[in-house]
Amino acid sequence: MKKLLKTLFIFFIFFLTLHANTLEKVSLRLQWKHQFEFAGFYVAKEYGYYKELGLNVELFEYDSDVDIVQEVINGEKEFGIWGSGVIEQAMKGKPLVLLANYFKRSPLAIIAQGDIILPSELAGKKLMIPKSDFNNVNYQQMFKLFGLNINDIEIVPSSFNIQDFIDKKVDAYSSFLTNEPYILRKEGIRHNILDPNNYGIEMYDVNLFSSKEFVKNNPQLVEKFIKASNKGWEYALKHKEEVVDLILKKYNTQKKSKGHLLFEAQETIKMMLPNVYPIGSVDFKKVKKMGDFFIEKGMIKPFYEYQSILFQKIENIADLTKQEINYIEKNRVAPISVMQDFSPFSFEINGTYQGFVNDILSLLEEKTGLRFKRVTGQWIPNLQRFKAKETKIIADISYKKEREEFTLFTKPYYEIPTLIFVRDDFKDYKGIESFKGKKVGIQKNIFYAKEVGEIEGIELVENESIEEMAKALSYGKIDIAIMNLLTMNHYIKKNALSNMLAIDELNLKTVNREDLRFGVNIDQPLLYSIMQKGLEAISVQEWRNLTNKWIGLNAKELKQLKKETKIYNNDLLTKEEKEYLNKKNELKICVSPKWMPFEAIDENNKHIGMGLDIKEIISKKISKKITLVKTNSWEESLNSAKNKKCEILSLSKKTKERSEYLNFTNPIYNIPYVIVTKKDKFFIDSFEEIKNNKFAVIKSSAVEEDIQEFYPNIQIIQVKSIDEGLNLVQNNKVYGYIDSRSSIGYAIDKNEMYDLKIIGKLPIDYNLSYGIINTEEELFNIIQKAITSISKEEKDRIFRKWIAVEQQKVTDYSLVWKVIFVATFFILLIVYWNIKLYKAKQEIEKTNILLKKAQKEIEDKNIALEKLAITDKLTDVYNRTKLDEILLDEINRCKRFECSFGFCILDIDYFKSTNDSFGHLVGDKILISFAKLLKESIRETDYVGRWGGEEFVIIVPKTNKENLTAFAQKLRVKIENFDFEKVGKKTASFGITVTKENDTIETVIKRADDALYQAKKNGRNKVCFL
Repeated sequence: MKKLLKTLFIFFIFFLTLHANTLEKVSLRLQWKHQFEFAGFYVAKEYGYYKELGLNVELFEYDSDVDIVQEVINGEKEFGIWGSGVIEQAMKGKPLVLLANYFKRSPLAIIAQGDIILPSELAGKKLMIPKSDFNNVNYQQMFKLFGLNINDIEIVPSSFNIQDFIDKKVDAYSSFLTNEPYILRKEGIRHNILDPNNYGIEMYDVNLFSSKEFVKNNPQLVEKFIKASNKGWEYALKHKEEVVDLILKKYNTQKKSKGHLLFEAQETIKMMLPNVYPIGSVDFKKVKKMGDFFIEKGMIKPFYEYQSILFQKIENIADLTKQEINYIEKNRVAPISVMQDFSPFSFEINGTYQGFVNDILSLLEEKTGLRFKRVTGQWIPNLQRFKAKETKIIADISYKKEREEFTLFTKPYYEIPTLIFVRDDFKDYKGIESFKGKKVGIQKNIFYAKEVGEIEGIELVENESIEEMAKALSYGKIDIAIMNLLTMNHYIKKNALSNMLAIDELNLKTVNREDLRFGVNIDQPLLYSIMQKGLEAISVQEWRNLTNKWIGLNAKELKQLKKETKIYNNDLLTKEEKEYLNKKNELKICVSPKWMPFEAIDENNKHIGMGLDIKEIISKKISKKITLVKTNSWEESLNSAKNKKCEILSLSKKTKERSEYLNFTNPIYNIPYVIVTKKDKFFIDSFEEIKNNKFAVIKSSAVEEDIQEFYPNIQIIQVKSIDEGLNLVQNNKVYGYIDSRSSIGYAIDKNEMYDLKIIGKLPIDYNLSYGIINTEEELFNIIQKAITSISKEEKDRIFRKWIAVEQQKVTDYSLVWKVIFVATFFILLIVYWNIKLYKAKQEIEKTNILLKKAQKEIEDKNIALEKLAITDKLTDVYNRTKLDEILLDEINRCKRFECSFGFCILDIDYFKSTNDSFGHLVGDKILISFAKLLKESIRETDYVGRWGGEEFVIIVPKTNKENLTAFAQKLRVKIENFDFEKVGKKTASFGITVTKENDTIETVIKRADDALYQAKKNGRNKVCFL
């Protein structure tokens, strides 16, 4: 029996040794002695995470005699941990690759004696600092900000013993915020912390890196090491006490207490910010920002190949059969039909094909080795080419059963709802039933064409292009358009069509969402299989990157667009429209010369009235002067427009006769026709009661044409002006005069004709539009845009300004004076009692003033200490630490209460050139003034802070996209108009976003950061929303 057990034991040991030999042995050099700073690596080793992935990892402590970077480059160690210096060295040409980052902010800081508050106060003091920290960029920049030269400080080589600071042998000590502060707090030692992070100097720390050669030869091993290390860190942060016990048992070479290690664990979370950033993640933009900082400080030469120093994960390639590989070898290039006008999926700009689908094709080329010949065109020609087998593949096709006879469909690469678009003056939308009697636009041969055409009572309008359909809707040629949001939004922006709404999703029983796929010729099953496998090989992250780049919305977010969504664009005119206007010296307008309060030409031949205000708004919006053509009557104005003496006819109604030579914009105002007669006449319920009488109307007016159309047998007397018509009524020559309520009210007041009254209205309205001569179609589009962009508030303001005159005669000022007298009496009474109460209160307060003063001093000191910890020292706004805390609170609050908040990142444009030209002291003054400007511009409920360098952040609770955009635009203009000391004007770029359901801090920051990048890319001094 003993012999058997001995044999089994030997076999077991042999098996373990054999297994160990199958593991790949690698080593990791740490940047310091064992402590919680490296807890994730301990867990990965001790809990078997490395072994699970076939790795046998040996950990080595920091050795002051070893250059970690050179050791890794020489292949003596496979991996190393170091601070931001690894990025600097890689940029200088050392063959290094940054694999992962764990500390998002450096814990390196100076601990100073209690009487040292600012870095500038280190001058002439003793600073104990290791040689490795002496040239640290964090310290160098902090000293520079405060005008401190390193030679002004007495440097003491580090003993690595905080006791020297406690015994006051030195005035300051270079430390890690995760370490030494614990000892000082425990001993009750008074001290201050000079943290570079508080001055906008943010660098990575605890960076995992390797040599380029090792990464190139062992990419899968590197991926495994990162994966296991990240898993170790995730466990360590969730089980701090358990991992501290592990360190005490196996890694406590520094003899730290459990309390000390638990303190370090808690502080480590603050450095890693796991609720904000994924563990181990590397932000390309943050790395570039650090690199730009090194360049700006003259530490290294300009550098552009940042991707070359970051580890690129190797994604899967398609798992092709031998048959499929042979197919590709014989058919290296596959022609594919792609759309030229289907943004953001497939489109051309200046002859260059691009978009979501183009990037998918590039990925498929990488995954399969197949190459694609992109054949661009509109949908109908594309489909015809595909059916005729001139192309083997077609992009952006949706599944329909009738297409199965000629198409093999891949899985969808994107699904989007089909939306219903209307103009913003569309009233009482009630779903599909609202289609009845309307012109409904669709793209020709779109997959839902048959189903929409079967909707009862509609006039179906098929359009060759989506752009053509978008314009038709905006200009009133159709009432409804059906298209997916992303594509329609592109053409809305491109053509600056500002009057459209996405009001609902198209819901028909036989129509599913627009499922975008690749279609393959029915006789190409191998090609279909290659395409399908290629799509399956695209990773989740690659799909996410594509979506973020081209679309920025997920399906859930698109679903929200079933709610009414306003789409607008700040730039009103296209480039072509601006060029058209530039070729014209001026635009000429004809108006009604005697039609107040709407408009008139006064004795000085000046345009006055509502029409003038509307004209000036339009002129400003299109940046073009509009010149008045003088006429003596409305009839003369009509003839001038007919003879092309003026291109524009102001405030006119569309009629059949006028439509022969004018195109009419959407109505600006809808004014009812009313009847005015003598005061002794009765009010009417219907015009039918009095239609057999004689009425006066202005000659050639829309009133005349409308009445003749609706009441052909009525007796009409033509007059040249309102005054003439009202005089006929007064003299009993006609029963009544018909015109708009506003113009009649104005004339009665002006001429004091108080023996007249309005007795009723007609069942037709006076729709005031602009008429544009029909030979100027491009001008019509421009004026249409300008009119549709005038807000309801602007129109109402103008209307109230001119129509208010009707009410002036009925104001009872005696009542106003009575109210003022009573109100004044009560105000005096309240003031008297407030004075008595105030005096009594003063007597009471005198007895408590000393106590309050002492209490206030204590509170002020507490507030000052708290503010010191959360405030950026230079600009006196919140620092990055506090902003991270606020962000987390706002995310949690919005999850709990299902609300949203706005997040803005602002970057001062060309700040580096300002520093270079005027020096850093002037640059600091700009930052201080900029921060003050931001603080003065936000609400009390908003938060502002310095994100780092010249970047600032504003957090805006309880807001939406429209309000946030308006706020940012207003602030952008305010900054643009501000005079900064010595440098004058500066501008800022804004990246803004509003939180969505299931957002994390990382996704919010990334959207805003991407939006900021887009704002800069678009020329800076822009607000971009994502």
